Amino acid sequence: MVVAGEWGARHSYSGHIASLLADHDSQSMRLGYIITDPAVRGQGRGRALVEAAVARGFEKTDFPLITLGVYAHNHRALGLYESLEFKPTGASIEGPSQMSMGRCLSPRPVSAGGEQGA
Repeated sequence: MVVAGEWGARHSYSGHIASLLADHDSQSMRLGYIITDPAVRGQGRGRALVEAAVARGFEKTDFPLITLGVYAHNHRALGLYESLEFKPTGASIEGPSQMSMGRCLSPRPVSAGGEQGA
């Protein structure tokens, strides 16, 4: 089971947590502190956590962008984020070993009545 809130998501599995912050000035969200228990890595739980946080963020805001920071040497995390459509932004963040990645919101489907779906 995945529990997601406006400011974050927490997987019901022990040791999985992420924060999701909304920045009204930049009209974007920032996904951070993605932590998984090393004993259960490779089982899809981190993917479920990130997917839940991203879905919840785009559901709760009209912001078109979600970003995150990742250590450049963390190839497993980089692969996960790339598979979830995050792309390097080129933005500088703390330290040369970190990189910023972002994902834009896909347009929401338009219902038969012409309104955007949630």
